[in-house]
Amino acid sequence: MARSFSGRFLILGIVTLPWGVVASAVKTPTERGDKLLRQAACENLPQKSSEDLWRVAECFRKEGDPKQAVASLREIVRKDPRELEASFIAAWLLWEDGHRRGGREEQDKTREALEELKSARVNNPSHWLMDTELGDFYLLRLKAPELAFPEYIKARSHYDGDFARNVENASPGRKASIENRIARTADMIGRKGESVEASCRALFFDPDDKEALARIERLSGSCERKGIKDPRSK
Repeated sequence: MARSFSGRFLILGIVTLPWGVVASAVKTPTERGDKLLRQAACENLPQKSSEDLWRVAECFRKEGDPKQAVASLREIVRKDPRELEASFIAAWLLWEDGHRRGGREEQDKTREALEELKSARVNNPSHWLMDTELGDFYLLRLKAPELAFPEYIKARSHYDGDFARNVENASPGRKASIENRIARTADMIGRKGESVEASCRALFFDPDDKEALARIERLSGSCERKGIKDPRSK
C-alpha cells in the first residue's frame, strides 16, 4: 500500500502537512457538520488489519484529526512492534500538532513525541533507522546536537551490521547519509577531528558527496591523515 505519510522522510521531516492549516481555519456550521460526517466515515472504515489501520490513520490525518490518526498508528505498532514507520509518523504528527498550537501545548506534545520514539526503541534497540530517527528528532526538533551525535554513532555501528548482511535498504548511499549526520553534529559541538573523519567516510561511500568534500576543505582536514583512502585518488 502506498502511504502518503512516507514523503516526510525525504527531507528529514521538515515538511509541514496541510492538515495543520486546514484544521485551524474558521469553519461555518455547515462545514463543521460536513467535517464530522467525514470523521465518522473514517471511524467506520475496516480496522482489522494493519493495512486497514494505515487507511484509517491517513483518513483522520486528512480530516485534521491528529489525535485519532496517532491512535490508529499506535494500534499498528501494538500489532507489530517492529513497524517503525508507524511509530515515526505518530511522533511526527504529535510534534507537528504541538508546533501548530504553540506555547505549553507545544512543549507537552514534543515530550510526548519523544516518548513515542523512546518506546519504539525498547522493541527495536539495535535498528539503525531507530537511531537516525531519534538523532534527527534531537537535532531538528530539540536543537540539541550533543544528544543527536551519540545516536548517529549508534546508527553507524548498527548499519554496518545490516550492510554486511545485505539486508533490505542497505546501500553505500545510506551509509554516506549516516556519516554526514555524524559529521554535521560533530562540527556543531566542536569535535573537528571526528567531523573530518566522518566526512571522509561519507566521501568514501559516495565520491560525489559535495557536502562532505566542502566540510573537509573548510575544516582543513585530510582523509589521508585519518587513514581513510580518498576514492578520487588513483
